[in-house]
Amino acid sequence: GVRDFADLFEEYVEDGKERAAQGLRSESIEIYKTAMAEGWATTNVPKLTRSIDVAVKRARLSLENWLKVRESARGLDPWVGLSMDLAILTAQRVEDLAKIETRPREGATAWIDNGSLWVIQSKTGNRVCIPLSLRLDAIGLSVGDVIKKTFHRYLIHHRTHSGAMAGDPVHKQTISKAFTQCVRLAGIEWEAGKTAPTFHEQRSLAIRLYNEQGIDPQALAGHKDAATTAIYRDVRGSEWIKVKDG
Repeated sequence: GVRDFADLFEEYVEDGKERAAQGLRSESIEIYKTAMAEGWATTNVPKLTRSIDVAVKRARLSLENWLKVRESARGLDPWVGLSMDLAILTAQRVEDLAKIETRPREGATAWIDNGSLWVIQSKTGNRVCIPLSLRLDAIGLSVGDVIKKTFHRYLIHHRTHSGAMAGDPVHKQTISKAFTQCVRLAGIEWEAGKTAPTFHEQRSLAIRLYNEQGIDPQALAGHKDAATTAIYRDVRGSEWIKVKDG
């Protein structure tokens, strides 16, 4: 549907690939035009999504500004701050954070088990094992510090929300929009000619901070060539990249 196309285009935009998103949207619209002419479709679904502008480069998110944005999340639903904490502590993408389950389950792509956060990255298929003891000194917290016990299936979940039941997972777009709201609330003046950072910029900040701390950021990012800090083991023919906590 429209939301599926919007999510797809947004993934490209969040990775800084606005032109690729524009091209994909245009191509999808042309395909649907053909489908409508042949009677295979009655609506040009991708055309219903918002047009994509090639944005000016985004401002880099500093730790100082992240702390201001994080402070503006106080008083909002608990999942807003939690999603930001997880982003900077794990360096994972919003689509993977939204899928974290509180216990292992067949078919899950991100879950907590045996003192670690296990993530099968949706974008790359790479498998990353992050110990809950992994601590980011810059904010004085570990991954385990922000993961509170809950009986709900999803870690990032609604308490009460119009159209959502308590315990329902928070959609990745909703998480991204909440971050954008917090950026606005923080009232930060960004560099001239640059747009405010998106949720995805927290991944870049996390990688920089862990690098400064001496922890190989490539392992967290899910790159399999991070031999210096990654330990590999086979799981059904796939490799888990195990991040060291120090």
